[in-house]
Amino acid sequence: MDHIKKATATSKRRNSDTVIMKACLTDANDISKVSEWDLDFRQIEPGDLSVDIAVIQTKKLSLLDFDFSRKLHQTGVSPRDQYTIALPYGDELQDWEGAEISSSSIVSFGMGNHFDCVSRGGFSGITISIKKCDIENAIDDLGLNLSPGELESAGIVNLVRQSKYHRTRQALSAIIRESPLDLQDEDIVENLLSMLQNDTTARDKSNPRQRHRAVSIASEIMVNHEEDNIPMTQVCQEAGVSLRCLQRGFKERFGVGPKTYHKNLRLMRVRSELLEANPSSTVSDIANAYGFWHMGQFAKDYRKLFNELPSDSVG
Repeated sequence: MDHIKKATATSKRRNSDTVIMKACLTDANDISKVSEWDLDFRQIEPGDLSVDIAVIQTKKLSLLDFDFSRKLHQTGVSPRDQYTIALPYGDELQDWEGAEISSSSIVSFGMGNHFDCVSRGGFSGITISIKKCDIENAIDDLGLNLSPGELESAGIVNLVRQSKYHRTRQALSAIIRESPLDLQDEDIVENLLSMLQNDTTARDKSNPRQRHRAVSIASEIMVNHEEDNIPMTQVCQEAGVSLRCLQRGFKERFGVGPKTYHKNLRLMRVRSELLEANPSSTVSDIANAYGFWHMGQFAKDYRKLFNELPSDSVG
């Protein structure tokens, strides 16, 4: 690690949630020492190898901007419990698991999957790793026609809407290389997931009547589970519908996904009790009774919905 520290060009901390580091390495496998990648890279092309990287870690994202000067056989395991994709800058990725890819393809590493590819000299791009829980929340909040389970396997995603891909890639590159402190987690997650949704081959084939019925059944299930954070997969199972159908139905009718709908329902129950709370009651006790255990996140969600802190509601 000493030689990595000496090679570090920039290291900044905007706040406790954002760390930025730039470095020039002579061994590509040293990326494993400054990230959650488990790598075994082998240099094929002769000559001095230089690896320029920028690592940006935020509360929700881990981004790795890279540039390899020589041809490499790349193997390893992507970050576990995180969904990771790569956006190559050009066509220097020779193959992925033996298959050729185009310059407008996204490489999906899935979650903690092994990979095997060959890159030519000058290969550069960005990898974005997003925590599994944040993926699930974003899909639900945005009401996307996309299932979290689809993202867990590795493979090549050949995008139909290439213009959106190129705009997203250029925007990310500009942010990372020029103004990394302006990084907006939510915008990046939304753009990437929307891009993947637009090109997924599996579509929800339900009709409006089926979705309306699914929403009615699911909302009743949620009322019966207002004291716990029931997984949406369980709601789908009890309602007898797919997650895509449920997400689409809730987004059409309410403008939010089913998970957000259920969370807001529970927040309303908490607020009702806080407004009538006696002096011996505490905010945490009431919040816990409705399945809210992370008090920091609970307060953030509460304020977003009601424009006041939980303590402000106590009568």
